[in-house]
Amino acid sequence: MLGRGVTGQELMARGLPRKLVYEARRELIEVHGLMASCELADILGLSTDTLLTLVQARGMGKVLGRQTYLTLQECDVLVDLYTIPEGYVHIKTLGWSAYRFFARLEHRQHRKWCLNGRGAAAWYISPAGQLAYQNRRTIRRTR
Repeated sequence: MLGRGVTGQELMARGLPRKLVYEARRELIEVHGLMASCELADILGLSTDTLLTLVQARGMGKVLGRQTYLTLQECDVLVDLYTIPEGYVHIKTLGWSAYRFFARLEHRQHRKWCLNGRGAAAWYISPAGQLAYQNRRTIRRTR
């Protein structure tokens, strides 16, 4: 019943013991491999409110009691979105013409859309993309 939108408060109002309701909730969390949103917020270095706003906007998560829980697949999506890989740099560090360069189809694989802890999103460029961009600039100067 807990997984079908019935809250623990409603079950306790129907006469089920509190301990049974809490054990059922814990069992549901363990069986489905759910992670509490506050735990994921700590891992990502975000405030819980910021993460909940993002989760609700994407239609993710399941509310059990007062806490929102996420499946492991949803956690992977959010971790990938908020993790800037090592060696990647913000596109602005390469200059304004980099936007046009990485918008081309042949260079799109070098960029990754990431969010920082403040919720601001931007393109980040891989080390291979940085090298391709620098080589383009040196080839133009030698002509």
